Amino acid sequence: MNLAEFVQDQFGKEAAKKLLSIRSGGDNNQKGGLYEDFFAVSQICAIAATEQELDRYEISSQELAFVDDLCIRDYLRNKKTNYQAKNSSGEAATWTPDIEERFGFQCYIDKNFFNVKDSFQVLLVSSEDKANSNQNKIPANARGVFLSEFFPYQESSVRLILDHRRLRSNLELICDSNDLSNIDSAFRILLGVWRSDQAPRTVKDIFSRARKDAKPDLFLGLISKEIIVPEWLINKCSEFEGIEIHPGAGRYIVNRNGYAVSIPANVSAPDPDVLDEITTLEEFFRLLMSLAIPELIN
Repeated sequence: MNLAEFVQDQFGKEAAKKLLSIRSGGDNNQKGGLYEDFFAVSQICAIAATEQELDRYEISSQELAFVDDLCIRDYLRNKKTNYQAKNSSGEAATWTPDIEERFGFQCYIDKNFFNVKDSFQVLLVSSEDKANSNQNKIPANARGVFLSEFFPYQESSVRLILDHRRLRSNLELICDSNDLSNIDSAFRILLGVWRSDQAPRTVKDIFSRARKDAKPDLFLGLISKEIIVPEWLINKCSEFEGIEIHPGAGRYIVNRNGYAVSIPANVSAPDPDVLDEITTLEEFFRLLMSLAIPELIN
């Protein structure tokens, strides 16, 4: 049984017709509208900045659905979040009985057709006041599952980054840079990758393509997620109190009380006998600095 047949069986012919008309409208508009696309990229950045296993998250647009502007599947938690985006502060962005019905249908489909554990439906609007007003109109028994959220509209990526503090913070983490031109360039590359194909793709796939397109690679913050701190470094650091190890952009940063040494991630492990002879914190940091020197010279 396909999805349209499932909807007709569960909700009747009129609901099935509505589902297909929603899809038709989405295909004809294929929006790639700026508001929806900017929001999609912001969500891609949020996942990359806060999660480790990017292949567990899938994102798509204009699926056959009652809530179809954006869909994010979290396979790690068996969760699905669907967004209906309205770049408006007027009637088009208002919570209505029709929206409520569509949200109810989509939640039922997610749980009973796609076997999703947790399904969320979000009415996304570009007015903070409208989002708050909509939230108050959502029936009490549906709040937390049906939501209305605010996302700002800007006509340029750089204005959006300046206006949206969380997006800027996420981009800075992803790029391991706070340079506005770098993070705006990274955003634009992701936007191009997203617009090139809005069929279901994992967030990992999107960044793999983006990193190939970026010359040079602007997504250096993601390298830290690929780094595994070597056992010798973990064991030696554990011998001293207050030491922290932070993976950086292709390196390890060993920190104690604000004093830090940065060494390349590809550094060779020291001789075990040399490590065994180190008994003081001063000796240990001297070793770490010696490991960093070849990179500084070159």
